[in-house]
Amino acid sequence: MTDRQKGKALLKPFQLLGIAGALALFTGFFVILSLRNFDLALIFSGVVFIVATVVLAMLVLSYKPNPDVPVYLDRFETEEGDEEHRLRVDADAALGDKNAVREEPHRDEA
Repeated sequence: MTDRQKGKALLKPFQLLGIAGALALFTGFFVILSLRNFDLALIFSGVVFIVATVVLAMLVLSYKPNPDVPVYLDRFETEEGDEEHRLRVDADAALGDKNAVREEPHRDEA
């Protein structure tokens, strides 16, 4: 995984919070312009931020990776730098053979 891909994967949660924040700012701006009540705008913005964050989190949790693609941006390296926890795919599976056996990562039980 290159540094750019790793950086993009590490910024994904902040992108989702940015989307929720943008929705909250839009709601707050709309409430301020329509009702001229700053307190109500803060309340509505907070509610929209929390609801948007929960909905986006549920959508991210429901995401299931495509097993035909061997590497995803949201799979991180371990602290030691080895990438054992990633799905390892043999050459036939990488070339599109659906009947190829996928190797599971070896996990040390000790």
